[in-house]
Amino acid sequence: MKFLSWIIALPLIALCVAFAVSNRHDISLDLWPLGYVLSAPLYLISLGFGLLGFFLGALVFWLRALPPRMQRRRLAHQVEKLKAELDQEKAKNIAPLPPAA
Repeated sequence: MKFLSWIIALPLIALCVAFAVSNRHDISLDLWPLGYVLSAPLYLISLGFGLLGFFLGALVFWLRALPPRMQRRRLAHQVEKLKAELDQEKAKNIAPLPPAA
């Protein structure tokens, strides 16, 4: 599995490096309502927004998976509680053997 992740990651890294090398000229990004102008290399802005999008997507995915994880954790605690109760009932119902005559 780790080998497969490297097979996928290395071409992506190579593409990012090629993009960064070929797009080094500065651009100005005007953030209109704020009146702020951001001047940076094109590769830095585009890769930065790509990274921001990745993390926002990961956050959305994590938040959507939160209710099932909470339910699974609650059910696991319930199973452990029921196992403990079952063990207690088994211990109560086991009668000691009568002494051998």
